[in-house]
Amino acid sequence: EKLSEMYGDSFKSRIYVDAGRKRVKPGVVILVNGKSIYHLNGLDTELKEEDTVSIFPPVAGG
Repeated sequence: EKLSEMYGDSFKSRIYVDAGRKRVKPGVVILVNGKSIYHLNGLDTELKEEDTVSIFPPVAGG
């Protein structure tokens, strides 16, 4: 929520399928201290001051 507040609608539109329901777009990877949020508590994962959050957009290649 803090990142959404800080970066606004531009951030939300790049990360969420539906910002109101807080569903992350397919392919977006969010890590907390190198661990996927899906192996933690999802978007409800609590963060500490010293945590590192990494957000990777979907990529394509071939």
